[in-house]
Amino acid sequence: MLRDLLGFAGNISAVSSAQTGTLQARGLWFPDCPARLEGHPRMAPRVSDLVTTTSPTGDMIGAVSNFMRRHRRLTYSHVPEARYRELAAATTNASWEKFLDDTQYGQGLSWFDVASKYQIYWDDAGTERPIGIDFNAGAGVSGWFAKIETAEARQAAEGWVGYWGIEIPEITTSG
Repeated sequence: MLRDLLGFAGNISAVSSAQTGTLQARGLWFPDCPARLEGHPRMAPRVSDLVTTTSPTGDMIGAVSNFMRRHRRLTYSHVPEARYRELAAATTNASWEKFLDDTQYGQGLSWFDVASKYQIYWDDAGTERPIGIDFNAGAGVSGWFAKIETAEARQAAEGWVGYWGIEIPEITTSG
């Protein structure tokens, strides 16, 4: 049935109220902690694939063909275990591990292609805003790519208190 393909537990054709359950729609992950970047979250800094070399006479030769927007070190520093590990998740399918399986690795139920773009939000003085909101005359970016090879996390702090640190080394978008 369509509801099973969409990942809903309720009968979506016969109800008008919100439905929840263990088969909720995929493609969302809420870390329950703020996002941090090396740069300013409102921006989408432009970078290139510039490659340079120096000739034997000291001249610098460069070649560039592509431009993109990039942020480095997107981190969530104190993620509760229930939001990191699927086995500890308070709500089934709400963990970082499951989000990656469904949206980045092609190992679950999703409408996303493997390694799809997705929106990332940050807390701007109490207002949730997409990262890169000031780009494109204030329209923001259409989403970010993230090369995520592992769902591994690290302990958030010395004297560990049960929280995990998740880091995405780099996010990019068309530029």
